[in-house]
Amino acid sequence: MARLSAVGAVRRLTPPWLRRTHGARVTEGMADALDHLVERAVHGVKLRFPGAPPRPIDEGALALTGRERRIRRGPREPAARYAARLLTWWDAHRTRGGPYALLEQMRAYFLDSLRVRMDVVYHSGTRRWMDEDGAITRDAITWNADGSDHWARIWIFLYVDDALVEDELVTHDGEGLVTHDGEELVALSGSLIVGGTVSDENAEEIVAVPREWSAAHVERTTVVLLYGAARLWNYAQPVPSWAAWGASGATWGGPTPVLLTIEG
Repeated sequence: MARLSAVGAVRRLTPPWLRRTHGARVTEGMADALDHLVERAVHGVKLRFPGAPPRPIDEGALALTGRERRIRRGPREPAARYAARLLTWWDAHRTRGGPYALLEQMRAYFLDSLRVRMDVVYHSGTRRWMDEDGAITRDAITWNADGSDHWARIWIFLYVDDALVEDELVTHDGEGLVTHDGEELVALSGSLIVGGTVSDENAEEIVAVPREWSAAHVERTTVVLLYGAARLWNYAQPVPSWAAWGASGATWGGPTPVLLTIEG
């Protein structure tokens, strides 16, 4: 059913002497402004539900909505998937600060750029880890990595397999490019992580979600990038701590892990 406009109501309800030339201009001018106000209000409400059919996605509104709902868009994340995540923001924030919400947000953020195993380890030794397919497992290990008694600390491990990260070539809409044989086209640009080092810009990409989705009482979060050779470290059984390992003079035999610390 069509919505009755204010201009239509004025034309129908005003007395005849206000429908003539000058009266009509005044009354319909005021009613027209009211119609514009209502239209803009309705449009603004619709933008708060990005991607809901049949409306197209507005990239500008998508960025503003994401900032308001405190859900970051991942590197090269397609607009359609990001819009779908923003629609579930209320449920996502219900468990904010817990390990499951943290892992799920990290996976969604890195899904198109760094799909690897991720571990969240608490000072107590309680661990949740998520595999490449998004399945989360809970277990416990013997753990006191920094040798302190500060319990409000967590460690996040990312299992980075290669020295260079393959960048999938995509269209403007985020669709992957393939050859005639169906092979995906990739570029070995190493845009995120390169051989045991990480740029300041990419470091900020890596710590952004852990910083925003860790519990408020956590005083320190350490993100550890584990490369293939560095996995010999076997972090689950420190000997007896990272400091002791370094003091022993032991070598990694490959790229050393990169540690990114988030305070507060």
